[in-house]
Amino acid sequence: SVNATVLATQTDTQQVQQGSQLAISSGEALEELLVSAGEMNEQALEARRVNERTLQVMDALNTSIERVSAVIEENYASTQNIQQNAHETLEIIEQIAALSEENAASTEEISASTEEVSAQVDDMARSVATLVLIAGELQTSTARFKLTD
Repeated sequence: SVNATVLATQTDTQQVQQGSQLAISSGEALEELLVSAGEMNEQALEARRVNERTLQVMDALNTSIERVSAVIEENYASTQNIQQNAHETLEIIEQIAALSEENAASTEEISASTEEVSAQVDDMARSVATLVLIAGELQTSTARFKLTD
């Protein structure tokens, strides 16, 4: 169950890393789009024959690109945060697994000690039973001898 959780966490971490790479690629593509938009804006200014509507469209495009860029940057930051949290979660799971192993080892040691003490108690009980028999025999033997005053 812990192994399954660790495996699932590792899979999630890999997916987060893949998503992070996609976000980086999208950011680079967006930067290329921004450069292209800038070139288009320069051409529009040089031509001056372009009407006001074209300038409005370009302004709207720039605004949209900036918004998309901001969203991509936020997504990238979130992805990095998720990746860090996944790493921390994996470390905690590994610590729990180590503690579980230590607890299992301690339980085995306690069980072995309990069995050993139980065997010693059994030996002592047999020794006490033998001692009781010997004491009984001794009492019977000494009862035959009476001291006279």
